[in-house]
Amino acid sequence: MEQSQSQLKLSFKAQNKLIRQHNGLTGAKYNLTPIQKDIIYLLLSQIKEIDEPDKIYKFHISALYTKNRRGVNYTRIKEDIDELLKQKIEIKKLTGWLKFPAVVSSIEYVEKEGMFELEISSKLRPYLFNLKNNFTTFWSETALNIKSTHAKRIYEMLSQYKDTGFLKISIRDLKERLYLINHIRLQLNFPSKTLKIK
Repeated sequence: MEQSQSQLKLSFKAQNKLIRQHNGLTGAKYNLTPIQKDIIYLLLSQIKEIDEPDKIYKFHISALYTKNRRGVNYTRIKEDIDELLKQKIEIKKLTGWLKFPAVVSSIEYVEKEGMFELEISSKLRPYLFNLKNNFTTFWSETALNIKSTHAKRIYEMLSQYKDTGFLKISIRDLKERLYLINHIRLQLNFPSKTLKIK
């Protein structure tokens, strides 16, 4: 018996997976939309240590329809995916900084199947694979169901310090990570702010 369209869409929904990413990526500076963040979450939730460097990751467009996104049409999602290739992520390093396209190096949309096929940027692989220490873990379902980009980022940052229950960060650093800072006023001294995990 053939599956109904609703059953088919349900089968494509993302499962709750534990995402693991390097703390450099957790604390990186970038400006993505909620849809773009969710695309990255769906990608990261599929990663396995045994994956080949050229592996293509796939997900169905229906996986982006979380409880916070009813009424968003396919055109909007495809526009966000197209813009994702133009976004940059900046990671602080001891020797300076590293900038690269936002996680993916290529995206292909198979319209007939409603499937997206993504390839991970080679520069990003050390921040996602073979992580022995200095990494953050959090649940994909929770991240996907958080509504705003800033709330998603703060969830990641707090997850990094879930063992201690506190994240101490300067307001300036927080604003830079979330792309909220006015760079004309960088000379101002911002106090530190402690965020508590409930």
